[in-house]
Order: sequence, then structure tokens, then C-alpha cells
Amino acid sequence: MRHTGLAVVSIVLAFGLYGCESSGTSAPMPAQTQLPTATALVGSGAPVTAGNRPAYCRGEVAGQYATKPTYVKTGAPAQQPDGSVWIDGTVDKGSEGIKAFRCRFDKSGAFVDVMAMTSDGAL
Repeated sequence: MRHTGLAVVSIVLAFGLYGCESSGTSAPMPAQTQLPTATALVGSGAPVTAGNRPAYCRGEVAGQYATKPTYVKTGAPAQQPDGSVWIDGTVDKGSEGIKAFRCRFDKSGAFVDVMAMTSDGAL
């Protein structure tokens, strides 16, 4: 029994020491992967006052969709957690149907872009 105990201890010590190197070098640890962070919206041009944003949005959408601003309907501006503002709406394109969009303004009120929210299908 005593020999069995010594044999187990010898094996544990041998396996415990196996792989230890005295050279002081070790394999490099893999780099930690960082998750991408959301980037803040940044508009161009001068800030648009809060009361003028829906009309500004309608003008931008009319230009993008080649229609008149009277065919563009906007909802209420929605403040986002990062301070930016979104305005959702629709544009009536006649025979092409009604298209949904989102106008985005950065936290200073500068216009960022118009995002199409309705897919027009594959090209």
C-alpha cells in the first residue's frame, strides 16, 4: 500500500513538472477581442433648429426621392439616448408605392442623412 502511495505521488509530481521550462519563455497569450463600439452620428453643415427639422427632413427626402415635399409625411422627432434625433416618415411615390424613410440629425442638430426603410428589392 505504501509503495502505491509513493507511486501516485511520483506520477503526480512528474506530470506536474512536465512542461515547465527554466528558460523563462512562454507562449504568447492570444489578444483579447474587443467588441466594436457604436460610433456617434456626425452631421454636416450648420445645426437645424428643433422646430425646423421636420420641414428640413421633408426637403431632403423630396430631393432624394425626386418628388415634391407635399408628398412627404413626417412623424414626430424622436430623441435618441446618444442625443441624436430621428424623424420617421413616408413618401408617396405614386405608382411605385409608399416608401418609408428615417431622417437623422446629430446631437448638435446637424443633418446626417436620409435612410430608406423600405426595401426596393434586389438590383
